[in-house]
Amino acid sequence: MNTTITHSDHSINRAFIPFKPQSSDETIVAGIIRKMLHYHILRVQLEGARPWMHDKQRVFARQQAIEARRKGFAEEREAIDSGIHVFYDDELLRQEATRIAYLLCSDKAEEAMSLEEEIIMISVNHCLYDTALEAMRIAA
Repeated sequence: MNTTITHSDHSINRAFIPFKPQSSDETIVAGIIRKMLHYHILRVQLEGARPWMHDKQRVFARQQAIEARRKGFAEEREAIDSGIHVFYDDELLRQEATRIAYLLCSDKAEEAMSLEEEIIMISVNHCLYDTALEAMRIAA
């Protein structure tokens, strides 16, 4: 795969392309990573990216974050028990979730969705195929 991730150029005009798993293992790992990423996005929003949230919205968002994390860990355990190598960089997910949350806050939903799919693709490839995160770049 000829991919690399860079963040120095924020002016890249991305077209939203959803990640398309090529195997059942990719589908499982992508689901886990998506849940963990959503947990971090909601966490960032709760910590300040969305200060206008009403109390009911904050409670709902907190519940959604907790549920995403729990499901992610449960699916991770099931995947490991079935022999799927599951290893992802939670720090990378946290950092990218921060970027996604602030893109959403800036009404840049398509860019946020594109970044989410990029991170999922990179993480799946790192997890299943041991592709070095530093060597990955999204093809233009």
